[in-house]
Amino acid sequence: FFLMKSAKQQLKFTKLYNFRDVCREGSKIQPRHVYRGANLCYASPEDAKYIVEELGIKTLIDLRRAKERGTSSDDGVILGPLNPYFLGDKKGDRNYHSIPLTATANFSLAILANTSPFDLAGALFSGLIGWNSKVIERKITQSALGGKSLDEVYTLFLLNTQPQIYKVMMILLEESNFPVVLFCSGGKDRTALLTMLVQGCCGEDPEVVIESYHESGQNLQVVADRLRAENERDGLDPVVFGQTPKEAMEKLLEFINKRWGGIPGYLNDLGFDEEKQKRLRSILTQ
Repeated sequence: FFLMKSAKQQLKFTKLYNFRDVCREGSKIQPRHVYRGANLCYASPEDAKYIVEELGIKTLIDLRRAKERGTSSDDGVILGPLNPYFLGDKKGDRNYHSIPLTATANFSLAILANTSPFDLAGALFSGLIGWNSKVIERKITQSALGGKSLDEVYTLFLLNTQPQIYKVMMILLEESNFPVVLFCSGGKDRTALLTMLVQGCCGEDPEVVIESYHESGQNLQVVADRLRAENERDGLDPVVFGQTPKEAMEKLLEFINKRWGGIPGYLNDLGFDEEKQKRLRSILTQ
């Protein structure tokens, strides 16, 4: 069993990992409203039943890319479909939103802009030889992100995924959607970014945000080998992307403060204005 602690409850799963309530000790966010997790496709039938019946999840926000949601992968690393139990027997039982965070033209252009011309040519040549688009994508990712720190990667997300972030934030404005769970593959990068924005909107202390992010690294130790395989498959450094060091979130928050004056300023800049932020706080804060 994987035991995940939160401020108000201890969650027990048989196969699911890195799943927890965003509410922590000293949190301003109410318990049992927003959950964060890794890939829900790993949930056992018991886990799915617990999430639906005990936690009462009404809305699932899936931040994975299309290839991560597929029925299977060639390398056998990931199986993407969700347990049908999550979605319910009839329409309206639960809301499922697929909002792949990096599926924006701006993000793709940003990746290409950070890829050296030499590496881009090599990726195209290697991929075209075997007619393998995955090889091309993997090599471009290696070139674009290989030398970057986690906070630099997160900065790319912030600057180039605003339409997707806005979609997520608007879903959270509907009170009937709660409890909500945000999830991606490992629950440590894309999910962490959205969690950080929700926490910042609700006025959480930076220490709470940083500790919440850092906790994922500890939770993921039980699946370290699987995480390494997924990162290698995607062309990511398994050492860098297998961790959640406090320094990464500290530097990201510093960048946000310097550029936008804080998370509320960032949200306002993408169209999630002060009135919307106030409504979200009225729903989530204690």
